[in-house]
Amino acid sequence: MMDLSYEQSRPVADLGNIHVVSIPGSGKTRVIIAKVKVMLANGLTGIYLVTFTNKSADEMKERLISECGKSALEDVTISTFHSLMINHFQKYLPSYKLLTPEDKTSILHDIFVKHVKGHEGFSQFEDYVSSSNKSGNELFEQMNEEYKKYLHGKKNNTLDNIVSIGVQLMEKGELPIFDCDYLMVDEFQDTDIDQIKLIIIQGKMGINITTVGDDDQSIYGWRNALGYKGFKLLEKNLNSRQYMLSTNYRSKSEILTPAFTMIANNKYRIEKSVKCQKGLGGRLVHYHFPTRVDEAEFIVQEIQKESNINTMILARTNANLSYVETELIAHNLSYEKAGGAKYFQNTPCHLFLSTLRSIDGNSEHGTQRMLDILFNGQDGDRVEVSAIHSKSKPPSSLTPRQQAAFNGISNAYTYLKAFQIDRALDELSESLSIELEFLGYKFWERIPDLAQCLQRLPGNLTQRLAVFNQQTKEVESNIKLMTMHSSKGLESDRVFITCFSNKIIPSTRVNKGVDPTEHVEEERRLAFVAITRGKKEVILTSCENSDARKGWFGPSQFIDELGEIETHDYSKDKRKN
Repeated sequence: MMDLSYEQSRPVADLGNIHVVSIPGSGKTRVIIAKVKVMLANGLTGIYLVTFTNKSADEMKERLISECGKSALEDVTISTFHSLMINHFQKYLPSYKLLTPEDKTSILHDIFVKHVKGHEGFSQFEDYVSSSNKSGNELFEQMNEEYKKYLHGKKNNTLDNIVSIGVQLMEKGELPIFDCDYLMVDEFQDTDIDQIKLIIIQGKMGINITTVGDDDQSIYGWRNALGYKGFKLLEKNLNSRQYMLSTNYRSKSEILTPAFTMIANNKYRIEKSVKCQKGLGGRLVHYHFPTRVDEAEFIVQEIQKESNINTMILARTNANLSYVETELIAHNLSYEKAGGAKYFQNTPCHLFLSTLRSIDGNSEHGTQRMLDILFNGQDGDRVEVSAIHSKSKPPSSLTPRQQAAFNGISNAYTYLKAFQIDRALDELSESLSIELEFLGYKFWERIPDLAQCLQRLPGNLTQRLAVFNQQTKEVESNIKLMTMHSSKGLESDRVFITCFSNKIIPSTRVNKGVDPTEHVEEERRLAFVAITRGKKEVILTSCENSDARKGWFGPSQFIDELGEIETHDYSKDKRKN
């Protein structure tokens, strides 16, 4: 048997209906694999293990093979909820077909056009259908009901509804329960009401249920994850026994104690008595700065002091990470970006860079491509590269806005040829930003940020572009950037959490129909998840930066909830009035 602690071994030995509450770093995956290993050793088969993502399922398979060998997969099925339901329908109700995303879009479009008599607004309707929170649009709801009736009549499933349809058919006796004797669910706090109903149906029909999760790490309420409520539903319907994994094997006490002090402010949670196996010797510290630029500069300076430490940099959103990304590039530090494209990996920034490379390399073809994108279609006239080179007057067919863009590009060309790189970057970024915004490109506002980043790099334009290109490639690095949500399940020796500021965490965006108190509790859980990624050091940074939409930031309210932690305030002398 695997080496387990007493509290880890207890749920492994219990084959009845149980739910295991596992705090961060308590070894829940180890417990799951150990339980499966013991079951197989005792000749038990028909085991289903459900996770939430294909990546998690693959990792679980690797862990199981490592402990039990490949033959274990003959008796253990590891998959996501959706994969499990797709295979179940194919076996027992093959008349139900799974629509492709393209089929779904086509059906929705036909319904939309029938009601609206046009195409404008279709993308909003499509988003509405896929959204977990539907409210406030009677027409969209009417069309959505028609869509659901269509699916029912045609016996069609989609990834959005396959679990709920499966539950309905199982309740009616039209679809058998799963072909297993034991059903284990990882990350149980992330289940929604349909998934919990599915679990309960299996349990009431004699399948032994094991769920593992942590209500304090429920951070997907916007996807209707039930968290604490889910644990209570399971306990009520299946009379499941609760086991607690309360020992953290990851973080130092200086990190763990404040994190649990903060999360204790949530009203709806399972009480926990936490033990820290790593003991003292860590650090949780808060730094407050005037601006987000100051935050980013500080973070990069700290990394440079000890660049060999495995480091995670987290933020509430990818946009909040942009300042740190820019600073890392400016200091020629490689990094990995998880859970999304790097900040400057988008069409407007690619167009800006391509234009610079074309001008720098005297490529008329590349420059002409940019001009065609910006100005094509005006009375059939084409703006030629030669007009830019010769500083000719802009064609009369262009609008005043386009003429201004033309002049800006022409000036940028002149400045580049005169080696006035910074002035050229300013001219080109302003011209392209205005025109691409008008043309409807997303992320046009990142072009000035990109120009400022290039202005901070040393050397001529060719050298700056080479450095930037190298830094934005996908490379392995001990510096990893991601959102707080993406960090779940990971850990690092050192963790920076940037923009830990008021109106950012907790976020001011509250979904319709969500109680404000529940929203703050979920945001607190998100902060809890982020902080408990750290093994030795967690550094929180915030700022006073004034934002036109949000006013003064200031530190997050969660800072005070952490209790007595080390704090450094560098904002007071520099705050702008």
